[in-house]
Amino acid sequence: MRVKRRIYLCLLIGWGALCLCLFLAERVTGQLILIRFVRLRLDDFLFMLLCLLCAGIIAFFIRSWRKTARKSVKALLVCGWIAVIFGMLMGSLIWLGRHAVTAWHEFDSPDKKYSLVAGESTLLLLSEIRLYERTSPILVRELDAELGPDDGFAAISRDAYEITWTGDVVTLSVDLNLGGPWEAVQIDMADGGEVLAQYSYYPDGRPEWLDDQNDSAADDMAPTPDESEQEGEHLDETERQIEEGLRAVARNVGDTDADNVDITYTAKGTPELVISSDSETYTYILYDRESANGQCALYVLYRSSAESGGDLYPQIVEMYAYEYTSGRVITADRHDWSDVGTDEYREVTGE
Repeated sequence: MRVKRRIYLCLLIGWGALCLCLFLAERVTGQLILIRFVRLRLDDFLFMLLCLLCAGIIAFFIRSWRKTARKSVKALLVCGWIAVIFGMLMGSLIWLGRHAVTAWHEFDSPDKKYSLVAGESTLLLLSEIRLYERTSPILVRELDAELGPDDGFAAISRDAYEITWTGDVVTLSVDLNLGGPWEAVQIDMADGGEVLAQYSYYPDGRPEWLDDQNDSAADDMAPTPDESEQEGEHLDETERQIEEGLRAVARNVGDTDADNVDITYTAKGTPELVISSDSETYTYILYDRESANGQCALYVLYRSSAESGGDLYPQIVEMYAYEYTSGRVITADRHDWSDVGTDEYREVTGE
């Protein structure tokens, strides 16, 4: 019996020390405990400590019951049993409730340099996706980004999501309510998880009722002929879509100031948007052409070097398609004109 007690005490003290270390790790670093692969949090370790404590207290009550014959003492032991069992039940309900409403998902970058962690919580008609960056096998750092699907819809758990990595920039898109609008957040993992953009879009195109609603609102706000003359010339629809596509692609590659950068034109009249420029490199997006099915505008991200003759020998970094109806940017995974691109890219462009 003494051996069992010693084993129990060693286990209790060791587990208590582990819980204390994990607790201090959270407080000192300001990050959360989330063990990789097994998805264990500090709550799980504390619940197991509670189980050990309750088991020891119950064993103590049983020994005391056997040794005493006084009714008053036995009455106190019964009250103690009830209190311990009640505490154990409450702790179990809280622990099970946390696991029931929250699911953890982890997404590694292609080069395994970064890991985006999503904590998806759903309860009745409430839903929330909080995003974290894994900083170590046991710690994650919360990012200033979250997504909120409607009506308790668990988008990631139900595979209604998309995630793309472009260098250090990750874009996570989720369906807000099974077939409705999607919400996307774009994060620069190299810059401490800074949120570059967060927006909503319709992957299958805007619904007719919304277009009709917007058309009605546009008719109500339509200017008179005199006002139209004062406004001057406007870009035609094609030019507007090309410029919107340029800015959307720029945001996709991590240019947070894309909406404020002027679009220039090459000597051949091709729209161009400069991402960065210094004495050594020149990075820019160039409009290529319209897709074969007429549904997308195609763009190429170039990087040229002063040593290789500037614009004479630009390097193709990536190619993109901008879908007119939904505003989506599809990464082609093409780095040479001979590359065929991804299945999604070919399907959207019809090429």
